[in-house]
Amino acid sequence: MDEAATVAAEEARKATNPRVKLRMQADQFVWSTMRADDPDSPARSRTLARLAEQLPGRSLEERYILGLRAWDAVLRGEPRRTALTYAEKSLRGGMSWTDENRGFEVPLSVALVFMYGDQPRRAEELFEQGIAECVGKGWHGSHLAFGQTIAAYVRYHRGCLAEAEDLVREGLRIADKVDGVVAAQWYGVSVLIQTLLARGRITEARALADDHHFGEMAPNAVIYPDPRTVYAELLLAEGRRAEAAALLSAVGDWLDGRAWRNPAWCPWQLRLATALAPPPRTRRSITPRTRSSVPGTSAPPPPSGRRCTPSPR
Repeated sequence: MDEAATVAAEEARKATNPRVKLRMQADQFVWSTMRADDPDSPARSRTLARLAEQLPGRSLEERYILGLRAWDAVLRGEPRRTALTYAEKSLRGGMSWTDENRGFEVPLSVALVFMYGDQPRRAEELFEQGIAECVGKGWHGSHLAFGQTIAAYVRYHRGCLAEAEDLVREGLRIADKVDGVVAAQWYGVSVLIQTLLARGRITEARALADDHHFGEMAPNAVIYPDPRTVYAELLLAEGRRAEAAALLSAVGDWLDGRAWRNPAWCPWQLRLATALAPPPRTRRSITPRTRSSVPGTSAPPPPSGRRCTPSPR
């Protein structure tokens, strides 16, 4: 990713055609955003913001820049309206998930902007369209694995835990069958662990983490939900508060260095507060009725095993 970002930046500097220049700039922003070790993320965000302000979104190159600006606004915790406005502008004229020359990272990120902007149904519609596009072209590998997994993450955020688990297990099954899609596996394991914890199945979450060596290393790509934060949530569920606190502090240092401060995207501060708070005198005081409102704990699954209905538009 470091090399890809460097090459794209160099080609952007050399380009004389405006559309080619924008294309290379978009590629540079994509690769830099995906890098866990991007050395100058705040400056890159400022450059992206200045560039996006000038673009009406007439060409696909412009729309990719606008989509990247929308996602960057989410990561930085900018106003909801800012992110949604750029996301809507990026979609005017269309954005394919199966463009072989561009990848699917930008349309996928734009779809997630709507989830974080409190428009989950809009996000789900975009994921449904993207997944259908992949299936229609016979793409049953990494694209479909990512689509299924992140669609599950949207369902998780809506509280549709049974559906989220079904979707992410299918996404992880696909990812495990395809060589060279380690990132898709990281996404799948992260979302599935969060979902299992939310359903009160801590033992299963631990077994999944151990099977995939989750928590033993930090990926060199940006994954969401952030794997280290997810692993800290597992540690908290197991009562290993000191280990969780150390891990969350490291996550906070990393995110501060990038100026990514949206607690909805990565709630490390909330989890750290839980890890550092005095432990409850007795766990018996946490009843099933109050359990879901206590930070760092998970509500048990509904007895009926009901599934979510579509959210209103």
